[in-house]
Amino acid sequence: MGRSALLKILVGVCACLSLGLSACGSSVLQSVSVGEPVLYGVDYSTDAMWERFLSEEDSYDLAEDLVGVVLPHHLVTALELTRFYRGVSRVADPKLVVIVSPNHYEVGEAVFQTCNCSYETFDGVDLETSGEDLEMLLLSGLVQMANENFEIEHGVYAHANFIKRFFPEAEILPVIVKGEAGVEELDALVGYFERKYGERFGKDVLFVASVDFAHYMTAEVSDAYDEVSFEVVAGFDYDAYWDVELDSPGSIYFVSQLAERGGFDQVELVEHTNSQDYFQKFVGETTSHLYITFSRGE
Repeated sequence: MGRSALLKILVGVCACLSLGLSACGSSVLQSVSVGEPVLYGVDYSTDAMWERFLSEEDSYDLAEDLVGVVLPHHLVTALELTRFYRGVSRVADPKLVVIVSPNHYEVGEAVFQTCNCSYETFDGVDLETSGEDLEMLLLSGLVQMANENFEIEHGVYAHANFIKRFFPEAEILPVIVKGEAGVEELDALVGYFERKYGERFGKDVLFVASVDFAHYMTAEVSDAYDEVSFEVVAGFDYDAYWDVELDSPGSIYFVSQLAERGGFDQVELVEHTNSQDYFQKFVGETTSHLYITFSRGE
């Protein structure tokens, strides 16, 4: 056995001892190879648009002790996303951004999937996955590697430009969640992240639930549904997460569970938009967006 392979096994054993043997199972005696990062390109044919958005100087005023946020992946909201991420950058400097997104195309076998991928960004510097954090996550046995399913997953890549622009030293750890994910499976994943990163909550790790809300209805109807959705999220009414209009209950469940367990139970609706806002003509089928923060508050 080579020295590097032995080192990986020892790392896995230490990880399991610190996180709880039940989270590791037979993976204690296994090493994990994450391979070389896969680089995914993004179309920046509208460079002028991106320059205009990312140069926006306004920002939202956010709490100083954030642990998690809910943000859209609908890039019609690029201006609001810029203001939001700029606002985060004024109160925090995360070194790791965990992006949890719906598995929009329901591809792959595993309920939870991740990748060792990098994304090209408008600034010309790639946004990279944290290899160390990825390896530890795979050793837990809770998530499956599936690089091929991330190239067109806009729930993840939609955030790349903003993260690289406002947190240039940060790396990401992406996870996509199938619609069939159950509470027991989600709780196991939440438990892993709570044990692994709990001491860093509110410091240098940020959890992003990449979620859009009401779909395929008028803005007026969406507004009514969105009001209920926010009340459910703000009240940590977990059973109801699957009853409201949003595209990934599992992603919001994951982030809000971590926030509540860590004592970050102050929930604020920072912004609320609808795709109708960006068009002069009436749109019969819209998508709505809630921008939510979880913090300790005062």
